[in-house]
Amino acid sequence: MARKKNRLEREEEIALANQIISREERMFALLKKIPRANAILNREEARHTNTRASDVNKLIESVEACKALEGLCAEHQALLEQAITLTDEAEALRWQLAMSARYLVDMESSRLANTLMTREDLRQYGYVGLLKAAKRFEPDKGVRFTSYARWWVRAEMTRSMEKGGRAIRLPGGAVEQLRRLRTASRRMERDGSEPTARELADETGMTEERVRFLRSRGSTVSMDAPITNDGLTIADQLAEEPEQGAVDDRVADSALLEQVEQAMSAVLDERSQYILRRYFGLDGEEETSLSQLGRELNLSRERVRQLRIRALRDLRGELGTLPSLG
Repeated sequence: MARKKNRLEREEEIALANQIISREERMFALLKKIPRANAILNREEARHTNTRASDVNKLIESVEACKALEGLCAEHQALLEQAITLTDEAEALRWQLAMSARYLVDMESSRLANTLMTREDLRQYGYVGLLKAAKRFEPDKGVRFTSYARWWVRAEMTRSMEKGGRAIRLPGGAVEQLRRLRTASRRMERDGSEPTARELADETGMTEERVRFLRSRGSTVSMDAPITNDGLTIADQLAEEPEQGAVDDRVADSALLEQVEQAMSAVLDERSQYILRRYFGLDGEEETSLSQLGRELNLSRERVRQLRIRALRDLRGELGTLPSLG
């Protein structure tokens, strides 16, 4: 069967990514000879932002800063013009790499679209995710670009649903759990009958109380919608209700999940994040075995196990404890 249009094989992804990196390295070598650019390139970043993407951003920032300078000497002007050419070439290659995985946008937007966020709206966020992935992708990490880009596509779509797709905002972890719940529900439906909360709890590993809570949030209405004849709104009612600790208890696991996600981004590299997400099912999919991860990453099962243990140790150092991950 012929390969689908625009999709790349693993070797093609690696070659394209290396072409991008080669141009970035040449840009760095040129720009560091210009004092203004060199100051930006050597600027220290906070640990959680010191990433490949931040390095690329500093290259672009350096070019823009030098373009704004007046009175560059002929030597520095020539270096800048070469760097601008490389910038354009690298950007074109990143776009090519990103669009090679555009089918992920179609796939994820179809899965996540609902009455509050249309497929077309989600597609726009998905393309943002692809471009972010192309800027961050490191071919020597052992993860395919398509696998890596899928995190970013889903992350951007989920974030857009969290921020703009709900009249009443749910935490990011709850949005992801709700998506898992709907997926399980569709899979378990038999003869048009909806699975019970207990059946869904068993299927997803959530508590029965959690399933009921998320089900109750499956459909939302505007906070400004009138609910009485005299125009009283939901927002008015909520303002008059006392705070209840029970609500905090219901979403405590979502808050923990968000904390873990933030810590992972801060202290783990992309491969370690990928292993933990896939192993524990943090991306909303089924949990993945060490053997399967080994096949995906071209590593032995034992090596994946070692990387998982090290990643958990690093996370424990950041969080102090990991009750949900064991």
